[in-house]
Amino acid sequence: MLFDEDASVFLADFGVSVTDGTTTSTGILDIPGEIYTTREFGDHTSDFQVSSTDYVLTVKTSDFGTKKYNDTLTVDNVNYKVRNSLTIDSGLFTLITLSKS
Repeated sequence: MLFDEDASVFLADFGVSVTDGTTTSTGILDIPGEIYTTREFGDHTSDFQVSSTDYVLTVKTSDFGTKKYNDTLTVDNVNYKVRNSLTIDSGLFTLITLSKS
């Protein structure tokens, strides 16, 4: 059974402004950092670390669910490009991975 959910309530406490053209709404921006360690084998062995920051934006699907690769969004007054999007939670929300423009 599906419930009539109000996504705005979920986004209200931690949300920031998200704008795409004339559409402005609220989303939650997460900035988890990751470190990747790689070891290559062969003629030589080398260890190195690469730091990467992945930006993940949670938005209402009805507002920004159609975003695709290389589209742009302004989140909290910073410009980003869309890397990928994934609908979650019975379609109410979409997770959008971003990179800074």
